[in-house]
Amino acid sequence: AFQEAVETRATAGGGGEGGGGEDAAMAKRIEELEKANASLQQTNSTEAEDVDTMDVAAIVPVYKRCKEVAQLCKELDRDMLRFDPALAKNPDTKKINVTIKVKNTQNNEEISLTEDQFRAAASVLSDEKFKLDMALQNDDFYETPEQHDPINVMYDNNCFHLGSATMFPEYLVYCLDTDEGDFNCEAKRSVSPYDVVGTVEHMWVLLSGENAEEGEGEIPEINDPSELIGKPWTGKLTIKRAFDLPVMVDQAYVTYEFFGSNGREQFTTNQMEEGITHAPVLDYSFVHHVPVVTQEFVDFLESPIPLQLYVSPAVDSKALRKARPVSTSNQTIRRALMGDDAGAGSDPFVRASELEKENAFLKSELSNKDKEILALKAEIYKLKNEVASGEGCAGEGEGGAAEGGSSVKSKLAAAQEMDAALS
Repeated sequence: AFQEAVETRATAGGGGEGGGGEDAAMAKRIEELEKANASLQQTNSTEAEDVDTMDVAAIVPVYKRCKEVAQLCKELDRDMLRFDPALAKNPDTKKINVTIKVKNTQNNEEISLTEDQFRAAASVLSDEKFKLDMALQNDDFYETPEQHDPINVMYDNNCFHLGSATMFPEYLVYCLDTDEGDFNCEAKRSVSPYDVVGTVEHMWVLLSGENAEEGEGEIPEINDPSELIGKPWTGKLTIKRAFDLPVMVDQAYVTYEFFGSNGREQFTTNQMEEGITHAPVLDYSFVHHVPVVTQEFVDFLESPIPLQLYVSPAVDSKALRKARPVSTSNQTIRRALMGDDAGAGSDPFVRASELEKENAFLKSELSNKDKEILALKAEIYKLKNEVASGEGCAGEGEGGAAEGGSSVKSKLAAAQEMDAALS
């Protein structure tokens, strides 16, 4: 199938300089994806009937687009970004779609974007390249806004589908709570190679009624699933957290399907939006009540229930932007867009302007350092007087005065060390 894809690309005009090498790389990648797709279907035979076969032809334009965006990021001095087509299973339709894996080689954080998200991100970067190009041609200064930095555009996106953890709730048919050993379920990545990307902690507690508290009332004993039909059923699901995630996140939530008032419905947990962590705390709980159990509900509980984990990576590109701004002053960008190896360095006026800015920055840093040294010297003078005063009254009491003197001495030592470091 991958050979047919290469032939399709060649027919569509995939030649040109380096075309043979790109075709070989693309063929290799498609072969890998075909193996991953086959492995997925063999690994989970219960889902194989619902999973569509991979559309190889759809990979060709995505692979080409990945190469184009990688080149675009290189021109914008963000060559640490890598892009590869991958396979992702739609959590609702079970269909295998082509998606894009994005990897930052500086920190090895990897995310996946849908084709629509990737296309939108590429459009933003193309616009920024055009603005930089125009500014360089007109000898103007331009810097992309922070949210349009390639790192932010790719990573600081809407929450992406990181993976799925699977609950096996058959025990709920028998009105049993979750065993402690089953609280944690592993989450598998949503794209090939479908490896483990974390754990979701959850727990079911059966209740005696919709408004009952835990431990209140009697829970019916069910020995056979048929005994539950016609009876009410109430259970509280708690999803406490996800942990051991491969990326630092500042947003996270979980979705799942369960029976509601109108049959099967989708439910969404609270969204973690505070802090940056590998283990987002969700603290979600919901009481699910089924007034009259049907065979459909029993069948539902006897099947696995996926917990779909969505996250948004935490992005802080300030340090990178300071060292390598996406602007017309960046030498790498100037060389890439102007086609001049010398770049701005050959223009003495531009170089002089850059040196003036650097000189002003260094003067500011030196001034701040001088102020810190003066402040520390004043503090040292003050602390020396306090030490002398403390030693003078130490004999009056062995308690507070001596303890106070010791504290002042430690502060003085610390201030002297800082002064030596700054001087």
